[in-house]
Amino acid sequence: ATAALIWNYKTREELKEALDAELRAFNVDKELGGKHDISWNHTEFEVHYDSLLSEVKIGDYYLRLLLEEDDKVSKIHKPYEFFNDIYHRFLLTTTVQMRCMCLQAMAVVYRRYHEEIGTFNDTRYLVHMLDKCSDRQERDRTLQFMHSLLKQKKNVKLLLDAGGIKILIDLVSLAHLHTSRATTLSRVCSLKREGQCTRNENGITGTKKRRDSVLTVSVRLPSSGRGSPLRENKSAGPGP
Repeated sequence: ATAALIWNYKTREELKEALDAELRAFNVDKELGGKHDISWNHTEFEVHYDSLLSEVKIGDYYLRLLLEEDDKVSKIHKPYEFFNDIYHRFLLTTTVQMRCMCLQAMAVVYRRYHEEIGTFNDTRYLVHMLDKCSDRQERDRTLQFMHSLLKQKKNVKLLLDAGGIKILIDLVSLAHLHTSRATTLSRVCSLKREGQCTRNENGITGTKKRRDSVLTVSVRLPSSGRGSPLRENKSAGPGP
């Protein structure tokens, strides 16, 4: 299956059933026509694939497969028209899920064909939409699309003129809330306290030997699910 074609067992059976039904109807017309010549009006023949009703199709392409495949798999014909069709669906839809899918598809298409598509004149509207967005997934998809738009220099100026930099700076403070971010590589903790000083995180402990000394514990954490050795660096120095 590709973004332009879904061909599997179900679609093959649906095509076979449609052809068999059309052939039976043609033979009946021939028998009823007697000596008259009967021709098949093939231009009006169309197959309705019920198994594909759940797929979102815009133009000649299925969005789900377009987003799943690699950029070099399917070549999009008439990308300017296809991009406008997606944007039109984005403006008309009322569901967040569909809006997110359209934003992601526009990001993919514009990244691949930004020279053919040209300047996106609604960049100001996109910045305003990002400022008012309250859904996290739609916000992330908007940022993804905005990143693709920056491949065109004229879009960069439109973004600056619309005050997009201020909004992006405000969103930077929320980056640590992203659930798919990698684990922080290092953390440094400075402790100043009389008596014993204990570091409970990851089972690392340290003992303060002097009253006014500062205990610094640096921990290197694994960035993936696989375990990696921890580096512990303790330094004690006199206080001020």
